[in-house]
Amino acid sequence: MDESSLAILRASCLRLAGEGRLKAALAFGPGAFGYGGRDEVAVMAIVGRLRPGVRCLRDRTSGAFFILVDSGLFEKDARRGVMGDLLADKLLVPYIPVHGADHLEELEVAFKRRLAWELLLGLALSLPEFATEMYIDPRYFLYETVLRMARIMPSSAYMFANLFSKPGDRRANEPRTMRGFLEALRSLEEAGYVGRDGPFIRPTGKLLRKKPRPHVLMDLAHRLGGALRGMSKHLLKVLPGIMRPYSMEKEAFMRRFGRRAGPLRSLPSPQSFLLLRTHIGLRPALAGVALDEIARLVGPVGPGDDVRVSEIGGSLNVVYLVSVVGEEGQVRFVVKHFKNWNNLKWLSLRLWSFGAKRFIISGRERLKREYTMCRRLGELGFSVPKVFHVDLTNNSLVEEFIEGGNLATGSKTSSSAIWGAKCPE
Repeated sequence: MDESSLAILRASCLRLAGEGRLKAALAFGPGAFGYGGRDEVAVMAIVGRLRPGVRCLRDRTSGAFFILVDSGLFEKDARRGVMGDLLADKLLVPYIPVHGADHLEELEVAFKRRLAWELLLGLALSLPEFATEMYIDPRYFLYETVLRMARIMPSSAYMFANLFSKPGDRRANEPRTMRGFLEALRSLEEAGYVGRDGPFIRPTGKLLRKKPRPHVLMDLAHRLGGALRGMSKHLLKVLPGIMRPYSMEKEAFMRRFGRRAGPLRSLPSPQSFLLLRTHIGLRPALAGVALDEIARLVGPVGPGDDVRVSEIGGSLNVVYLVSVVGEEGQVRFVVKHFKNWNNLKWLSLRLWSFGAKRFIISGRERLKREYTMCRRLGELGFSVPKVFHVDLTNNSLVEEFIEGGNLATGSKTSSSAIWGAKCPE
């Protein structure tokens, strides 16, 4: 938007808010970012002591659609989500400051700090075994929030799609969006909950030890439902006005991408930003195992080569040998699937047969132990299998195949030899 358009919007904000009551204002919507008309500009004005708390109207002077919000209500939504982020979500995406840029930046960082904190706690709770091993691309916090908001409020998906679907749009809008997240993550780093490793975020043990309060773990759907239930009759009346900018975004999306396009289809997957270190570099931790891709990364094979998979044993885990054979050579590696053992009767029999005194029932925990053992011992120079990929969704590990005898077979042979031997006279 040019300066003259901003001046008109600023004058309208001051007039509608009343003398001395305008705290901040931001412009957003299709018209503000060049993919819509003048009548598709939306403005959120944060006004002190506004009663009732929300007003929506079309301003004839500027042609923009205005949402006037009480400053206390907006701040509570940004810091605590009391309105289910229906108001504060405008701070998630790029916006144009019309008035009070410093105040808007402060609220944006507070809002994104809360979002990042909730997502970090979620990772610590859902992946406690691997949380401190994670390398998190900061864009995870943006796209995971986008995905969650879009699932709960489907109409908001079009706003995110218009700004982030095309690669060119992402290059233009991601840096502006990520500034607030990076500042928020910096404050969490100062508090000791995360660390830095180059461009990546690393959760710390202090985060895992943190006991989250119940309201922090409340899902966005519950927050939104609580906000709607707690709304006064007036706020329910203005809810269509609050949703009007989403309708603008949907109409703009249909013009740009067609009516059959799905708004979330072209957005990056948040899971692609959660990484674990392997012998072949950082790999997505929640992605399935692509055998042909792993083969190309570790050896001289081609796209049309023959892939053979055979089970090679494993009593407590399922173990497969993958052989990729082609004209350029052969690559072999092992895929291990770590099962959860919940049938204690059969588990106890198997453990007795193996002579194990201590055994972890959780497949995820056993996967974590093998992953960290191989990686740490390898860093110290010991000859251990190289880890190529970890799939936390299916509790699977892909590692180097090392030639040698089968331990289970060798143990049985040794046992037979011992028990079958005659005692010396």
